[in-house]
Amino acid sequence: MSNNEQQQKSFANIISKKDFDKFSKKEKEKFYIKNEILVKIKHKHSNEQLSIWKSKGRLIELTYEENPKLLDEIINQYLDASLTYWENDYIIDSIKIKVENALNKKEKEKIIKKEHRKYFKKLHKLGLSHWYFLTEEGYVGYGTKNFIGHVKSEIQDNIIEELLTSNSINFYNHSLFTEWAEIEILNGVLDFLKDYTEKNINNDPTTTNNKPTTKEKKAKDKYYSPVFLGKDEENVFFKILEILNAFNQNKNPKKRYFNPLCDAIFNSYKEYQKEIFKHNLKKSEYIHYLKSKYPNEFKSDRLSDGYTHIESVNEVFPQFIKMLKQQKLNKTTTSQQQTNNKVN
Repeated sequence: MSNNEQQQKSFANIISKKDFDKFSKKEKEKFYIKNEILVKIKHKHSNEQLSIWKSKGRLIELTYEENPKLLDEIINQYLDASLTYWENDYIIDSIKIKVENALNKKEKEKIIKKEHRKYFKKLHKLGLSHWYFLTEEGYVGYGTKNFIGHVKSEIQDNIIEELLTSNSINFYNHSLFTEWAEIEILNGVLDFLKDYTEKNINNDPTTTNNKPTTKEKKAKDKYYSPVFLGKDEENVFFKILEILNAFNQNKNPKKRYFNPLCDAIFNSYKEYQKEIFKHNLKKSEYIHYLKSKYPNEFKSDRLSDGYTHIESVNEVFPQFIKMLKQQKLNKTTTSQQQTNNKVN
């Protein structure tokens, strides 16, 4: 078989569902490896790491990963059938009717702003800020490549099994892809509102150029993180990395040390985690945060096992939690004093 034929190989419908369902877990693993559904990870792990994962019966997770070509096929199949998902004409048409029926330019501007806030909030509620930075201009930052990378990292076994046992995937059954469709719909509406504003409102000489209020400026400057509870909590994360000597003399992450150390922080004692991380934080969200901060160090959607560093992390964590609580107490005291001074 030529290289070109190998590249075009499809994983769709390579086994019947009836035969696949007869497999035990071990038989499925053998089938995945034989048919290149799973391929070996290039990174080499230490014998200690391999021994620990083998004792847990999870050695395959450490040494194999989903074939990128398989994930590409799932993504491409979705994109080929995505027009019905991304249909947002009915929303845009309803907005156009509202705007066209407005009495004057001021009313049109009011409607556009109201609709923008409405759909902007809907997009925000999807909780997608771990792969896009949220601004009043929409989602900017990581871009399409990283967005699709995130989708690939979240693809579940049931989606893969559906591809292997049928000619096509029913994406309506999978929340990951219905969420993606909703993103595209909302982004399309926001793009329309932005274009309409630039063409029909900003360029109109009768429209006033209102300056942002103090409240709007504060809202824009407000700290937001999909990972940490606040700025101080994020600083604790950096302090732990510093004290455990995670950076070299040039302030860059140390190769083959920084990555597993970050894994250890994520897997530290629960009572420590809850002091800095958001509730129910997903590891994929944490990894995407790290990739945005340190793109040269984190090129995979997985972290190296940090088992050997957990003890060190758990030793230094308490002193920073104590410092964090003291900072919060000081802020509260200062705020109360300022309030009292205003009253007096």
